[in-house]
Amino acid sequence: MNGRESIILSIMQCCILLICDITELLSEIEKISGFQTILTMLLIIQGHLERNDGKGLKNNAAVEVIFTEKTNGEE
Repeated sequence: MNGRESIILSIMQCCILLICDITELLSEIEKISGFQTILTMLLIIQGHLERNDGKGLKNNAAVEVIFTEKTNGEE
């Protein structure tokens, strides 16, 4: 295997692990609060990313606070 194939294989393995982690996380969230909460969380994170011009989450705690406030009314 040459260097290029090795890099491609490593990227593919990382992607598979990331997808598995995301799937597991979504599964756990769904068990706790239901599917609507997952959609709410994703929309909040998307909005937060857009407010930061796509530079990433500057403060995870802020997202958690917003998420808690939005979902408390649904429980």
